Amino acid sequence: MNTRCLAGLVFAAAAAFALCPSKASAAAKTPPVLQPATPEGAFQLEMALGCGSTDITAPQYYWWTGQVYGRRAGEPDRLLFNVQGVNPRACRLIDDPARGGRGYQAAARELMLYLDPATNAPLKSWRNPWTGEEVEVIHMQNDPASMREPRFPRDVAGRAVEPMMAWEAAGSGFVAGRAKSFFRDSPLGGEYQKYVGGKYRVMEISAFTIAGSDVAAWRPGQRIPYTASWTRISDWLPWMKMAGREGQIVLVSQGRSTMDFANLPEPLRSEIVARYPLMRQTPQFDDPRPFQTSWDALQKELDRQRR
Repeated sequence: MNTRCLAGLVFAAAAAFALCPSKASAAAKTPPVLQPATPEGAFQLEMALGCGSTDITAPQYYWWTGQVYGRRAGEPDRLLFNVQGVNPRACRLIDDPARGGRGYQAAARELMLYLDPATNAPLKSWRNPWTGEEVEVIHMQNDPASMREPRFPRDVAGRAVEPMMAWEAAGSGFVAGRAKSFFRDSPLGGEYQKYVGGKYRVMEISAFTIAGSDVAAWRPGQRIPYTASWTRISDWLPWMKMAGREGQIVLVSQGRSTMDFANLPEPLRSEIVARYPLMRQTPQFDDPRPFQTSWDALQKELDRQRR
């Protein structure tokens, strides 16, 4: 018999194998190692995406490029800045049989540069088009942006942890999205924010894409590269000095993960080398400093300038 048969991976919700008829009955009973649709598979995938490195001096980098728009009632949206950013990240792997086996705790930093939309050069100052004032640009530096507690496949009661994202099959790969809202006292406000406002309010919307071939080839301990989009909606950046004016900013961006610092775009890569060398590695895993938001970082910088 000289009939040929083709074997390939076809990803549906359960990512089943399609094989030659002579081997189909045996192979169909063998599930892929990683099944993103299950809680256990979603946790393994979480680690495969975020824990590409366990070395704080040689982290995995997620980098992004995008634009920031200003939005006010009764006006057209206005392009304010281009942006380039990076998140260096490394994981400490922790084994706990009572919590389902191997878990992780990530150490990370974040940097995002505000760039001139015409030249793509990092901005030192910016003329506010609504007030006419020339203001100093304070680039986003969140240090640390680390996990305070480790995550495991199961909680202390033995239940599977809630997946950070729900993955769905899409063509030849998988996609997942999530939205997170933050509404809390602003570090730049006083003690009466619940009476007069001034809250820190942000919504972040992310979407992740991974190749089905990478999922099929994955084995425990390996990393999976990914691409992502990130949208951030917030009140005006404090350094813009909008003084309570109505409106908000919308950041839209896209990026991907890499293990090679040389893959970061310009001018981000050169700026890190010249001015932000700490962004080439992560904090220590036992760094006791609290997680820092962009508003916290702005408060520290403004306080430093006042001193």
